[in-house]
Amino acid sequence: MKYAVGVDVGGTSVKMGLVSESGDIRTTHSFPTDLSDGGANIIPDVAGEVASLLIKEGITREMTAGVGIGVPGPVTSDGTVNRCVNLGWGRINIKEELEKRLERAFPVFAANDANAATLGEVWLGAGRGCGNACLITVGTGIGAGMVCEGRMIYGAFGASGELGHITYKPGESRLCTCGKRGCVEQYASATGIMHMAKEAGLSCAGDVKEIYDAARNGNPDALRVTRNAADALGFAMSCASAAADPEVFIIGGGVSGAGAILMEQLEESFSRYVFHASRDARIVLAALGNDAGIYGCAKMVFDGINLR
Repeated sequence: MKYAVGVDVGGTSVKMGLVSESGDIRTTHSFPTDLSDGGANIIPDVAGEVASLLIKEGITREMTAGVGIGVPGPVTSDGTVNRCVNLGWGRINIKEELEKRLERAFPVFAANDANAATLGEVWLGAGRGCGNACLITVGTGIGAGMVCEGRMIYGAFGASGELGHITYKPGESRLCTCGKRGCVEQYASATGIMHMAKEAGLSCAGDVKEIYDAARNGNPDALRVTRNAADALGFAMSCASAAADPEVFIIGGGVSGAGAILMEQLEESFSRYVFHASRDARIVLAALGNDAGIYGCAKMVFDGINLR
C-alpha cells in the first residue's frame, strides 16, 4: 500500500493527513501557521511535521508516494508561488524548497489550495461525477477552483479562481491584503466578517461561529453582517457563472460550518445577481469538510501532477 501526505497550508493553521491510494485517511494532524519573519519558518515546519508523521505511523520511504502541498496563492506549473499575501511570501519555489528540506526522499507536488480542495471534492466529495464544478473555500481568505468540461482551469498566470479579489465595492477605503480596495474577500471571508461585526458593535470573542449563531437567533446586527457577506460572495459566484457556467458550487472552508443559514443567504444573493440561464446551478456544502485540501493534495501525488 502506498501513502501520500497531503498538506493544506492556511493563514491560521496547517492541516496534514496520511492518505492511501484508495482515498482513506489514516490519520490527520494540524499545527499553527508561523507567520513570523515573512513566513520563513513555514516550509521548515512542514518538513519537520511530515517527517515526524511518517515516523509515528511507521510509514517507510518505500511506502511513501510523495507529498502534496496546497497554499493560498497562485502556483505555477513548476511549483513556484507568485506571492502568497496571507502567508507573507513573495516568490518562492515551494516544491524545490520542501524537497530539499525532506532531503529529496520522495517527490513534492504543489498547488493552489483551492484547486487542491476542488480536486479532492471532485475525486471523492460533493463534486464527484460533475464535469463542471466550482469549489469556493471561505476561511481567512477566499479562493476558488474550477473544473470545466472535466479539466481544471488554471489560466495563463496561475490566478484562475481568485474570486476573493474580484472588486465588489470600489469605493472601499481599507486596503485588501492584495493591495486593491473593495475586494470580495474584505466582506465575505472570516476576516472580513469579523471586521464588519466589530464595526457593527457586535460583542464576540473573535469567532465567526458566534456571528452566525447570533444571526440564527435573530440578532438584527448579526443578520445584517452575514447578509452583507453573502451578498459579496453571491456576486462573485455570479461572475464565475458568467465566465465558466458551473453546474454546482461547492462551499468549503471554515465559514462553511455556519451551515443552513449561510446556504440560504447565498442562494438568495446568487439568484439576485446571476444571469438567468445559469440560475439552476446548485449550491452545496463541501462533503469532505476541512479535509478536502488534504484529499486533493494526496490525489495530486498519486496522479503525479502539479496543480497550478
